[in-house]
Amino acid sequence: FNPELKIVYLYLGTSYSQLYRPMKTDQRNMDFGKKAVEYLLKAREAFPEDENVVFALGDIYDKMKEFEEAEKYYKMIQEKDPDNPKSYYILAQFYSTYGKTEEAESMYEKRIALHFADPEGYHYYSMYLTENNKWDEAIENCEKRIFAIYDPEIIEITNEIDKANEDMEKIEAIEKNMDTIRKHKSIDKAEKDR
Repeated sequence: FNPELKIVYLYLGTSYSQLYRPMKTDQRNMDFGKKAVEYLLKAREAFPEDENVVFALGDIYDKMKEFEEAEKYYKMIQEKDPDNPKSYYILAQFYSTYGKTEEAESMYEKRIALHFADPEGYHYYSMYLTENNKWDEAIENCEKRIFAIYDPEIIEITNEIDKANEDMEKIEAIEKNMDTIRKHKSIDKAEKDR
């Protein structure tokens, strides 16, 4: 009756998405998934900037175990609003679900780097680490959370110390490599000097 009422596509898409059950393989359930995608893609055409539409698409593709498509839409949310901590948590949880621990940890670390003085980032990361039996790292993040609550400057100083330690390790590795080169008899003098 009203072709201009395009918001209906979002409502239909999310409704079908709610009806879809990831473990069921009957035709009716599969149709729910297809209709959810169909209507959400129409909603995306009508409202290309709407974060709710993008998230709903990521969610249905995630439920349907279409990893690449889900990742694409979840990343769109983050790219559109890189200062929103929620987008990092969405991707971290998504990667964790699919066993992509490096990517999940990277999202938590990027979230912390976004606002290193915010205790929430350390809280969620330590919960993730605890769930994955990474106790030492979980304890370290819990301590940082306490520091962030008590005095965020402690976190800043700790980060500077960590950076200095990394730089020292690099310098030591370079010095060790240079010693090896100096002692190696088959390398000519010009190369040693370089």
